[in-house]
Amino acid sequence: MLCGIDFGTRNTAIVKGQRRVVGSDNSTVPSFVAYSRTGLPRRIGNAAKVLLDNPGEFADWDVRRSFKLQLPESDGSPNCIATSVTADFLGDVLRLQSAGPTPVTGAVMAIPVAWPSAARRALRVAAGRAGIDLKGFVSESTAAFAWYRTQFGELKEVAVFDWGAGTLDISVLRIRGGSHGTASIEELHCASSDSAGDVVDGLLAQRIHKELQRMDHALPPWTEIDRDEQTRLCHQAEWVKIALSDSTIVSMPISLNKYCGKPRVVTISSKEFEDVIRTVIEGALDVLFAALLRAGTSAPRLDAVLVVGGCSKLRGFGGLMREQFGSRLAISPDSEWAVAEGAQQIAEAGDGCYACVQEFCLVLSDGLALPLTAPRAPFDGRSTTHVVGKIDSANVASLVFGERAQGTSGDPRTIGGLAIPSQGLPGEPIEVSATLDPDLFLRIRAGTLLGNDRDVRTFEYPSTRFEYHL
Repeated sequence: MLCGIDFGTRNTAIVKGQRRVVGSDNSTVPSFVAYSRTGLPRRIGNAAKVLLDNPGEFADWDVRRSFKLQLPESDGSPNCIATSVTADFLGDVLRLQSAGPTPVTGAVMAIPVAWPSAARRALRVAAGRAGIDLKGFVSESTAAFAWYRTQFGELKEVAVFDWGAGTLDISVLRIRGGSHGTASIEELHCASSDSAGDVVDGLLAQRIHKELQRMDHALPPWTEIDRDEQTRLCHQAEWVKIALSDSTIVSMPISLNKYCGKPRVVTISSKEFEDVIRTVIEGALDVLFAALLRAGTSAPRLDAVLVVGGCSKLRGFGGLMREQFGSRLAISPDSEWAVAEGAQQIAEAGDGCYACVQEFCLVLSDGLALPLTAPRAPFDGRSTTHVVGKIDSANVASLVFGERAQGTSGDPRTIGGLAIPSQGLPGEPIEVSATLDPDLFLRIRAGTLLGNDRDVRTFEYPSTRFEYHL
């Protein structure tokens, strides 16, 4: 059975066939792994996260979180902690009861736009160690488009507003070829902000602390509170945030078994909650409009704005977005599942759903372009190889790489180059090998045939554009 995976910094959504893989609270699974120091089986999700709220138990466990952020620095080796923790987490999620007994035959993983190639390789290694045959990657923005696309007619320019627990990411998609079948999608990652769900939790925790201070003047200021106490209160604030984002809830009582030495009870009203989140929501909208300007577009020019991520449920956010975009806004009560379900749809489309819509070339000294990839080339890892002669007697061969849209003519746009150590002989043969990697980037390997492997240089280009058969 095929599945789509939205592996998140704070929460992970996995869709397996028509089944959502959920945690103990029937929602997405928190990206937490806990390792016992006393020999007990490891825990994931809420079972691991809750340990941080119980200091007595927490002492016997090593709780890992935010390990997705460490993957760009990972070498993917068996001894790499981030890769190992990711593998343990993914494997255990797919063994949850909600995943069902049918084995996973393949998966498509959603990743941030322009995520580094090192992170993609580490994630592929982790998926393999978890028993997942990773068919390919898709950007989170394109996965969101795959999920929302049938709600609209033909789309040409779309903004994706991805507001999760860890980050706010905004991309603009320029689409050619229709929205219901084959679509050529050019992605521009325009903005990223840390002002997301975790920030709301922190601000709300400080508001709760202020209320407790009003009731107990002996409480020290927030900045003097122990870090573990702050973390536990932030976790409580997360539940308050979820509850008060329901417009029918007017207040939320909070009962703390132990905070700064004793039990405490406080109530936060919906008005207080709105006061806390107002500046965060307004700031997120400012990021959106600045991102559109950076992408060379504006709100009136957009055909649609697609909203995904758990923070889209914040009280008042949907109303403000509708004031700006009206019927062009797509925001679902299930928006935290949109990326995973879009990735699953792409997985169902089959291995041939990706084709490159750029033609990459080697720009020769006379201005001619030697093709390195074929039109509509698949991301299958196969290489095309050319041998060219060095034109001068310098001991370095300079190569220039370019790209242009499929089927167009004219001078290619330069995307980079390589300096290859050589023997300094005119006409010295240089071998150039180009691959469209399954991790969705272009890799070029080049070296002189008279040299050795130490003189080989590689170039990687992550900003490839694809055509999807959805």
